[in-house]
Amino acid sequence: TAEADIRVFPSKDDARAMLDIPDDALAALDDIVATPVFAPDGSLVETPGHHAGARLWYEPPPGFKVPAVPERPTEADVAAARALLFEELLCDFPFVDDSARAHMLAALLLPFVRRLIRGPTPIHLFEAPAEGSGKNLLVNVVSILVTGAAVTGGSIPEDEDEIRKKIGAELASGRPLLVLDNAETKKRLDSSAIASATTMWPDWTDRLLGHNKTFSVPNDVLWVLTGNNPRLSREI
Repeated sequence: TAEADIRVFPSKDDARAMLDIPDDALAALDDIVATPVFAPDGSLVETPGHHAGARLWYEPPPGFKVPAVPERPTEADVAAARALLFEELLCDFPFVDDSARAHMLAALLLPFVRRLIRGPTPIHLFEAPAEGSGKNLLVNVVSILVTGAAVTGGSIPEDEDEIRKKIGAELASGRPLLVLDNAETKKRLDSSAIASATTMWPDWTDRLLGHNKTFSVPNDVLWVLTGNNPRLSREI
């Protein structure tokens, strides 16, 4: 204005123009993260702001501070981290055995190290013998640590086309977790779309809904499947 420069949001037309005709001088940005994560080169992104080499923007929630992480952790550091996870965070969950705890730990760590893995990662199955065992709560433990909020999953559609649409919509949302909830006990889960999506990397490609064109979205999420005594196909 004539009096001063005033901060405003760009208009939708400006935003569309920047998407359609990107300026080569603008730094590429693949993701916005709410917690420290490892970059593809193995460095830890822990300073808020833009990280050009990692193509990330780190924006922690207000008041969120992480203690300094040593480059060479001591045995005491490792013991403290292990105690934080298993004696405080996960101590109330009724894991069957050590392999179940290892499975949970892998799911918990994957979102923080996903950029170090050049390839697809498997589905993490959260199963229990009955309802009310804490499967969804366990999934939300991961989601809250990674994003600061609980995750919404939704039941698995019966129709294969609907499953494809769900996968495309979930991946396009940009969330780091993709949750397929409530795999059935009586009916075997045998979906070529799910089997294909979990082995497609680095992108998932599908037909755009209502069009003859295709679209591609990054496929670097933590895949989670929940169910009570689920029956899965050999392919899945």
